[in-house]
Amino acid sequence: DNDSLAPGRLVSGTILRRTDNDLLIRLDTPNTEGETRAILPMAHLTDHPALAEELMNMNYKPGKKLDKLLVLEKARKRPRGSISGNKLTAQDREITPMIVSLKPRLILEAESGRLPSSLSTVHEERIVTGYVSKLGPLGVFVKFLNGLTALAPRANISDEWVSDPRQHFTVGQTVQAHVIHVNHKLNKFIVSLKASVLNNPKPADQLFLRSFLAEQESIAKAKAKRNKKRDNASPAGEVTWNIGQVCTATVLQLKEYGLIVELEDDGSVGFCMNENAPTELPKVGSKVECRILDIEPCKGIIDVTFRRTIIEAGKQSMVSKTVFNERDEKTECKAVVEIVKASHAVISLPELQQTLALVPLRDYNGKIPGLGGLNVGLNCSAVPMFREMEGTRISEEYKGTPIMRIISDNQMGQKKVRARSESYSTDRVKLAVGSIVRVQVRDIQKTNMNVTLLNVKRKKKYNGCIAKVHCSNVIDPSSLTGISDSESVFAAYSVGSIFEAKVLKIEKVIKGNHKGHYEVSMSVRPSEINGADGKVINESELTWEKIGDLDLSKPVVGYVNKITQDGIIVDLSRSVRGLLFCTNISNDLEVLEKLFNNVNGENTGQFQVGSPIRVRIVECDAEFRRLDLIPVD
Repeated sequence: DNDSLAPGRLVSGTILRRTDNDLLIRLDTPNTEGETRAILPMAHLTDHPALAEELMNMNYKPGKKLDKLLVLEKARKRPRGSISGNKLTAQDREITPMIVSLKPRLILEAESGRLPSSLSTVHEERIVTGYVSKLGPLGVFVKFLNGLTALAPRANISDEWVSDPRQHFTVGQTVQAHVIHVNHKLNKFIVSLKASVLNNPKPADQLFLRSFLAEQESIAKAKAKRNKKRDNASPAGEVTWNIGQVCTATVLQLKEYGLIVELEDDGSVGFCMNENAPTELPKVGSKVECRILDIEPCKGIIDVTFRRTIIEAGKQSMVSKTVFNERDEKTECKAVVEIVKASHAVISLPELQQTLALVPLRDYNGKIPGLGGLNVGLNCSAVPMFREMEGTRISEEYKGTPIMRIISDNQMGQKKVRARSESYSTDRVKLAVGSIVRVQVRDIQKTNMNVTLLNVKRKKKYNGCIAKVHCSNVIDPSSLTGISDSESVFAAYSVGSIFEAKVLKIEKVIKGNHKGHYEVSMSVRPSEINGADGKVINESELTWEKIGDLDLSKPVVGYVNKITQDGIIVDLSRSVRGLLFCTNISNDLEVLEKLFNNVNGENTGQFQVGSPIRVRIVECDAEFRRLDLIPVD
């Protein structure tokens, strides 16, 4: 009954005990008799589910003081056992403990009074912030203060078709929701988690990325401190560099995918992708100048660039914050993508002395639409995001680095094609191999995207044909740098998207539900759309008859088709596939368990059906159509 402990209030406390999944907190309640305790679930330590376990293990020990805890649910008494009569005695009740949270976004919403606590505070068309309390076949249940709960039906949790909500969300995840319908009679309301109705990108993107980087840094520092105590040595995980710094490095190794260097002063290891390497590669052992693009303190990865224009600008005085702020949030800046990570991209701003800036690629509900295939070297336009959140901690290595959002429609090859949809010719095109036609996405599957042909003149026999884009025909292999091994190449597409595609093959279906109809195989690779001459054998044209034309000593890009107990079935093209044996990945059972977590043919720990993977062919039998593969690095 203490008002200071009501849902939505901020309190402080001390950690008493830690279990596998939560923390027991003793709250500081000077005006309350006795000791008040609360539960802080592990999922409520952060807005980033992937960091929760490490944060709890590294940063939250018994005795630690917590200054800003948000009360989500007050302690409740509930009946237990069989009760006779209408009255309950103290012995007949058990206590549901008070629940508190440390999620930065929920705390911010509570401080501004925007976190709903009752149905009377919920209105249609409003965007509200909550957290996932339950996942089921019906959809996602989103909880707010004081147990207030909404349902996001399965059809309203994503702009793409969803078969299992558990593949998109996790229990405890912070989400933002758009209120669709409020039923006061039934005391229920329905929300949507679709990015298309949440007015993305939002100012919240900046808080999401800032808190992610700060929490990564805190984990790295805790690990470094632990290693220092254990080994009595200097902390290897301690970051001594900042984004945008120019330094001298020694080339250690030249790899197919880039250069590995050692930074002077502290011996940190840096990596430079081929896209940021000089045309004439330096020799091993030579000293070169580079500029730091990004730092992943938890993994000890420092990304650098050798581009001279970026380096020379970095030697000069940095653009002051006041000069940068002269551009308001509606003023566009020309930008170039320098590096792409899972959570963010780093861009350079040529108009502002090559200042480096961050671009969020994810928000609370998942990936930000349209940025899944961002490529290194892409020219685009961006606007600043200046709404810094009060109390947001900034990680040391990113201090002074502005955050921006990309607003141009040419974020990747296929996006550029789609952006020109209004200027497409209305002339009808003959359906033939090699034709460039206009298509619209009808449905997206794991390894195929079904499309409808829009401006096509076809023979009568082609009526009712099925048009498909295989995952191997979406992005050029040279542009896969920004795609992670757990990300589908279809991430940038959604149902209803319109773009151009090239007809690769037309063949009659001889079995299955579509027997007798024709299947049209298509490609949306930029190299195909922009008029590739077709003389070079690449994976999109690969067949068993032409597999002998491949240089088997060079790696190729494949796409995960299925996960089995033996390994991964990998598509090299729409007609050629091979097997990557699990023993060819690792002989360490612990590593294999992590990589092949919950094998069910579709979803695993690291590998996702439809995601790209670089492999090398070690054995080929074209007659029996058998390929044995090994992973590259």
